[in-house]
Amino acid sequence: MRILYVALTRAKEKLIMVTSVKNEKYIEGFSQGTDEKISAGQLLDATSPGDWLLMIKNFVQNEIDVEQIPAETILPGAEKISDEETLQPEEELTAPDRLESSPLENIPAKFSVTELKRRIAESEEEENFSQPEEIFGEKVYKKNPFRRPNFLREKRLSNTEFGTLMHTVMQQLDLSGRLDREGISEQVDKMVERKLILPEHSEKVKEKSDGIANFFTGDLGQKVIRAKEIYRELPFIRYIEAEKLQAGKIFENVAGEKIFIQGIIDLLFKDSASGEWILLDYKTDRDNSDEHFRKEYGEQIRLYTQAVESLLNLKVAEKYLYLLGSARLVSMNDL
Repeated sequence: MRILYVALTRAKEKLIMVTSVKNEKYIEGFSQGTDEKISAGQLLDATSPGDWLLMIKNFVQNEIDVEQIPAETILPGAEKISDEETLQPEEELTAPDRLESSPLENIPAKFSVTELKRRIAESEEEENFSQPEEIFGEKVYKKNPFRRPNFLREKRLSNTEFGTLMHTVMQQLDLSGRLDREGISEQVDKMVERKLILPEHSEKVKEKSDGIANFFTGDLGQKVIRAKEIYRELPFIRYIEAEKLQAGKIFENVAGEKIFIQGIIDLLFKDSASGEWILLDYKTDRDNSDEHFRKEYGEQIRLYTQAVESLLNLKVAEKYLYLLGSARLVSMNDL
């Protein structure tokens, strides 16, 4: 989405975009009427920026022209080159001299908190899985040595997609409405009607409704319901020193360099009784020990806390993870 935004906002006179489309349902345009809205679920269903653009073409018929070009027109079958037709020595291409590597070449200008967590995890996995072992006479790495082929896999939401779905539901819940299992199911049905989520995804959410309901019956959930000041899905961006992001040793030689960090805080609210601010992050991970989650998400919560205290000038008194799958609260206060 960020790349598409940049592409759409740089042209001065005329913008020409070329995209390949695999999903034929978008070729004729998503909507046959200009009064129909595109839901968040349908946007998430897209597989490329091209799908998004084709979704809206019927909304802006007078603004853009869409030309379809069959793949065969662009990539006709190339004739096989015989061995005799190889390049002559004088025609061979030579590579330019390689420039000296810069220590900053692998450091992005902007970094999301989620990407940072992934980089840290990868650096730890490299240490844990760096030694191959022999299986059936071949050396393979311990991490996922046997990957099932695509046609044997059940088509379902990926972990990332399911996490996005559950975060959407938690963001859209009416905290003044019923928050027991039945009430949550009713609210999910209304989200489908409002096209916030897809109908086929609603059952997946309802399967986890116990975890959501248990949260709101607990002490922390009751504080959320009573809160007068509350932020949900709070985005932030900070410009900080790259040296402070060296957890997991993902960067080297970055003294004096700065980087943008961006993220979204799931929930930040002020306890109406104590007046203290509490930060909460939802997770859909499989259940594990508290120590595992503190190690896995400690850096993320630390950056969220720093963002709140630096940008909003609010002191975060308590920090938690809530595991929607196992209906369990993990304290992050000892970080």
